[in-house]
Order: sequence, then C-alpha cells, then structure tokens
Amino acid sequence: MDNNTGPGRFPLQGSDELAAKLADRLQDTFPWLEVESVQLHLALGRAFHNSIRALERYVSYDRAGLNRSKWNFLALLFLTPNHQLTVGAIARELAISPASVTRILDTLEGEGLAVRVPSADDRRITYAHLTDSGLAHAKTVLPDFLRFIQDVGSCLTREEKVELTRLLGMYQLGTVALSPGDP
Repeated sequence: MDNNTGPGRFPLQGSDELAAKLADRLQDTFPWLEVESVQLHLALGRAFHNSIRALERYVSYDRAGLNRSKWNFLALLFLTPNHQLTVGAIARELAISPASVTRILDTLEGEGLAVRVPSADDRRITYAHLTDSGLAHAKTVLPDFLRFIQDVGSCLTREEKVELTRLLGMYQLGTVALSPGDP
C-alpha cells in the first residue's frame, strides 16, 4: 500500500498530476523556480478552496441566520475569555481590515448578537462583546463546525496532524516575512 491510500485516506486527485505538469512547464521558462514550491502552493490553494466549499455544505449557517463572515466573528468571540475582544484584535485574528470588522460588528449589533463595549481604561479602545443571543447562535452552529473539523481531519493520524500543523506554521512564517507591515 502506498502513502496516499489506505484506511482513512483518500487517493490523490488527478489535479496533482496536472499541478506537477504545470510546475514542470513553469520551470522550463523559469529555471530558477523550485517545482516543489509551485506544487505546494497549488496544493494549499486546492485544500483551502475544497475545505471552504465542504464547510459551507456541512455547516448550516443559515439555520442560525449567519453567513461565514458573521460566523467567524461570533466563533472568535465565543472562544475568547469573557466573549469579547478589541476591534483591532478581531481584525488581526480574522485577517480582515478594521473597517470590515466595524461593518460586521454594525450588522451583528443590529441583530442583537453583539454589542460595543468601551474600554474603562482607554477611550480609544472598543471591545466587541457577544450578547446572550450571540452566544446562543454560536452554540447552534458550533457542534456542526466541530464535527466538520473532526471529520475532515480523520484522514490523518494524530502524529500527521501535529506534523502538518508544525509545517503550516513554518509556511505561515514565510508568508508573514514576505508581507512587511502586516500584523
């Protein structure tokens, strides 16, 4: 049995062969190009795209009246101590602009799912805080989301998950190094 198939594993998709051919063609034009870097980038892109598509089919955001942006916002607040974070921290954690955080928070506030709480120590700081209704909405979707995470990871052993997490952390450091000025 090879490394790509077996219990709990999925065969490689045909697009991996296409990615290899694409990388080879690119290297013909750009001899300095490392083929494995192109294949890695394409594989990460496919994995991300497929994960998002599967997540949207798996998790019933609609059932709670949410879209993915609002869900990400609520989930982040749900998982933080006291269910609140500063607007700046939310922007950093979700990798979106502060203006986007403000727009989402405006919507969630209008729906009674979150409120703005001014900092007692610094007037420049505003927290987003989940309301009881926001907590209830997060609890409605969270089990499906956690089942998705569990199921999608079932094709890897615990050791493989730890190693993949470590490698992706290293990869992320490389991307951060190439985007000066970003948090």
